[in-house]
Amino acid sequence: MSRCRLERGGPSWLLGQRWCGIATIHLCVLLACISCRRGVEAQIQASASPEQVNTTALKETCVVPTLESPIPQYNNAIWCGTLQLAWNKLKNDIIREPIGLIGADRLSGELNNARLSAHDLDAGSFYADAGLVSDGILERIGEQMAKRFPAEPKPLFSGQYTQALPTIVAYSYLYVNIPFTPPFSNRPFAFTFRQSNGKSVETTSFCGLPRAARDQVDVLDYDACTGFDRAGFDTAEFVVDLCKSTEPYQIILARIPCPRSLGEGVASVEERIARFREKSDYGNERKLKQEDSLIVPDVLFKLQHHFGELEGRSLANVRFEGYHLFEVVQIVDFGLSRTGLTLKSEVRLGTTRAGPAEKPRYLHFDRPFLIYIKKRAASSSPFCVMWVDNGELMKKWRN
Repeated sequence: MSRCRLERGGPSWLLGQRWCGIATIHLCVLLACISCRRGVEAQIQASASPEQVNTTALKETCVVPTLESPIPQYNNAIWCGTLQLAWNKLKNDIIREPIGLIGADRLSGELNNARLSAHDLDAGSFYADAGLVSDGILERIGEQMAKRFPAEPKPLFSGQYTQALPTIVAYSYLYVNIPFTPPFSNRPFAFTFRQSNGKSVETTSFCGLPRAARDQVDVLDYDACTGFDRAGFDTAEFVVDLCKSTEPYQIILARIPCPRSLGEGVASVEERIARFREKSDYGNERKLKQEDSLIVPDVLFKLQHHFGELEGRSLANVRFEGYHLFEVVQIVDFGLSRTGLTLKSEVRLGTTRAGPAEKPRYLHFDRPFLIYIKKRAASSSPFCVMWVDNGELMKKWRN
């Protein structure tokens, strides 16, 4: 049985389980630039922002357009709502009816009916707009971004947006910084993460120290299940809010069996949280107690992704006959470490017409788990969801 050392020197083990003619629309989704500045312990060097990687170079990670999209076996799955915000702007302000895509009825229906809206985000966290290039939308976007997010680079639009043909642009930008106060402690040891395919990878990680950091953790659900499987791995399932004091957003991690989709995973976790609140000893069970242990792997990546399932699709809307999506690009820059989570997300969407209670609990995210971020209000929809199935996007441990 492989073992990994805990922050308090107690025993630990790996956990194994499957986590489980003429017309064009230019949809550029530069999504989820999430970067995390890391304060680091003396024995671990600070992490720089990762180099951008095209998802075509990754074998075990996919970026999905909706929460209903299925999660491929043995894959990480990432979704961020800036694509949805841009789609909503195009639908409500320009098309002014549900957007139809020829040959993609299911996908366009999911995007049209998605719950996420501007109400699920703090007004100061994002900017969204839509309009015609001929009416000055590109200039307006530049001016508003400089005013609202002065530290961020000016949005860049390719020549496809300024060609002679009529061009409609929908744009959204999201910036969310969620610090842990106080920050957690880095672990000076390799953390073994067991992937759903049975293989393991050693990563960097942070743990529930110091004491003040432990006190900010909220255990939202814990089920010991059968205790251990035949290989000696812990089978517990649990849900954690890493810092209960963050406002207005919260970061939820859930070590659960792999759902069929990210949306199904979020719904399952919300049900677990509601049931756990009904326990008679909920007030005690929600605390990360002295005998409990928390370990979370560092997740850090920057991706560029083309949505092949959307690119080339023609609009089915009568008033926009001849328009089609000619590019759907998304950039995801994500970082989760001991100091917190920072999310930057940009979407460019353009349409152009051309032609036991006291028993120690080991809350170690050392097998596939779900991450999602949303407002704390129970009725709020998440705006970023990720299924972490393998170590491809984690920071690798180096001696």
